[in-house]
Amino acid sequence: MKTQNVLLTTFNVHHQNHYTSLALGYLKAYAVKDKLIQENANIEIVDFCMDCNSTEQVLFYLSGLKPDVIGFACYVWNTGRVLDLVRLVRQVMPDVRIILGGPEVGPVAEDILRSNLAVDIVVRGEGESTFSELLSFYIKEKSDLSKITGIAYRKGDTVVVAPDRPLIEDLDEIPSPYLTGAIYPKDQVAYLETYRGCPYNCAYCYEGKDYRKLRHFSAGRTRKELELFMKTPGITSFSFVDPVFNLNKAKVKELTGLITRTNERDVTLHTIEIASELIDKETVDAFKKAKVVSVETGPQSANVDTLENVKRSFNREKFAEGVRLCV
Repeated sequence: MKTQNVLLTTFNVHHQNHYTSLALGYLKAYAVKDKLIQENANIEIVDFCMDCNSTEQVLFYLSGLKPDVIGFACYVWNTGRVLDLVRLVRQVMPDVRIILGGPEVGPVAEDILRSNLAVDIVVRGEGESTFSELLSFYIKEKSDLSKITGIAYRKGDTVVVAPDRPLIEDLDEIPSPYLTGAIYPKDQVAYLETYRGCPYNCAYCYEGKDYRKLRHFSAGRTRKELELFMKTPGITSFSFVDPVFNLNKAKVKELTGLITRTNERDVTLHTIEIASELIDKETVDAFKKAKVVSVETGPQSANVDTLENVKRSFNREKFAEGVRLCV
């Protein structure tokens, strides 16, 4: 077996170089549960900034670390940059294994592999268990990827798409990156996720199509993460990345109440994404007590025919009332 030097990296939009991706933290925290990986892989997370770091700077830095495996997290804002970098990485490090994952590449894995010969594997769907299995595969120096689900890969001139990997039903199987020390909360760019999935089925979004079922991290785990944020020196603001923070009114009450009770340092909740149609005065009052600074919401379109075509629900009166209450 060969020890693997593994890099997990991405380009973030935030201007703080010390922003550490929550997604990459999940990958590391899940992988190191495995004793084989603990003992035979060195996993390092390195984040870069879209505006602060040039592609050439990143290439130079990565090459100096001499990785065996590089995993790139791809999003709408950085996929072009990642693919440009990957082509250069392949030239400088011809033997490195390059894995892409994330919402912008997983659903179009075949196209990515066909048009980017430098890419070895694209992870489709949730990446934690898939990435862990890939690392075990490399450590054991196996050569046949056909038994690993949730990936697409190149076999000669053919692109192979493996069967889908089932979703992780119990999200607490994924250790908290914060509580395990895989990553550390940083001011203004600390993010929490309390559930995965979306009940809506908007045609332009993969969240509802691929993750219709809602799966929640346990309340106890979320409480511990929030308490850590509140106690960490230097944390003045954090955010939630839940697709719809106010989807469940009882849960909103629970979370905002916990924040209010534990917030001894005047920490603000920088932003949450909401469904405006579900907003009422009681919810807004709870947001204020939890020191919510901003909310994100949007109808996507005000055109009735467009909304119908993209399967986007929208109630004009309720939406407007929700926005009015939040102002």
